[in-house]
Amino acid sequence: MHVATIKHFREMHDRREMHDQRGWLRVLVLGCRRAPAADDAQLTERERQVLDLVAAGRSNAQIAQTLFLSPKTVRNLVSTIFAKIHVEDRAQAIVTAREAGLGRPS
Repeated sequence: MHVATIKHFREMHDRREMHDQRGWLRVLVLGCRRAPAADDAQLTERERQVLDLVAAGRSNAQIAQTLFLSPKTVRNLVSTIFAKIHVEDRAQAIVTAREAGLGRPS
């Protein structure tokens, strides 16, 4: 394991972040990295809408159709969102978004 990962793992343990289900999930899915919560990131309203649909399991094509956007625009928005919330893939984005309460039926 990388030294920085071990250090972060210890810090999370010391802050008791791993003593709940979310903490363990973050460790397993994000590899001990703490990603900023979707509600902490500086997302625009449109980015928040897209992230909500990503978290609900929608594909880029479905998101484009729902929001009346081009697929290329959605692809660009998704990339921007991933950068802002510091995730590398859709699965990590879904976990982060759901922790912030997005992607759930209202």
